[in-house]
Amino acid sequence: MELVMQNIFIIVISLIFGFVAGQGAIYAFNKFPAKWFCDYGEEPPEELNIQGKIRMKSHPWKMALSMIFAVIAIKLGMENWQLAIPSVIAIWVIVEIMMADRLYMIIPDQLVMLLALTGFGFVPFYEDLYTPLLGALLGFAPLLSLFLMGKMVFKKEVVGFGDVKLMGALGFLIGPSGIIFVFTAGFLMSGIFYGMGLLLGKIKLKDEGPLGPFLGGGAILYLVFYKDLQLFLNIV
Repeated sequence: MELVMQNIFIIVISLIFGFVAGQGAIYAFNKFPAKWFCDYGEEPPEELNIQGKIRMKSHPWKMALSMIFAVIAIKLGMENWQLAIPSVIAIWVIVEIMMADRLYMIIPDQLVMLLALTGFGFVPFYEDLYTPLLGALLGFAPLLSLFLMGKMVFKKEVVGFGDVKLMGALGFLIGPSGIIFVFTAGFLMSGIFYGMGLLLGKIKLKDEGPLGPFLGGGAILYLVFYKDLQLFLNIV
């Protein structure tokens, strides 16, 4: 009986949180300062400075995100409600980052710092502090190498420095195994997406596209299906 009541409580709280998170994600994104979406030393374009400018439409995104967050919160809450709290908060921040990179090709430092702060909520679930720090290093170092190589060899950014910082923050959250999954899933999804775009003629070879939404998508998949992935790997 106690377990049933606990599950009912988790479902009710998850539904409430899902509604608030979904509504709040769009509201917050539309209210972030315009300077968050600019590179260092640049002024926001006129369209971002317009008072009351809607960056992300409420319909259908508020309702869609509310349902998605509710389902995620219920699943994670049923598995481990203590781990679910930092996980769902991190997912909320990742969604904000994905929207920013998708619309404006930039990952705000403020959101990356907020994401990194949520990583401290995961620390108690690791055996030691070295594991999340190693994850941060494994996330940061490879993309930093790609960034520097692009600057030196191709004289341009192969990956954005925002992506480098994002992977460092994600590595701190999900550790070494998680960041390897994000690398694999993120680059695979981006390769399929841009590859199909090239084949269909919707994307040109010289076009630049955001990587953040795919890395963020990989991180969300890992956070939501962490236990399922561990079970699958143990079976295999």
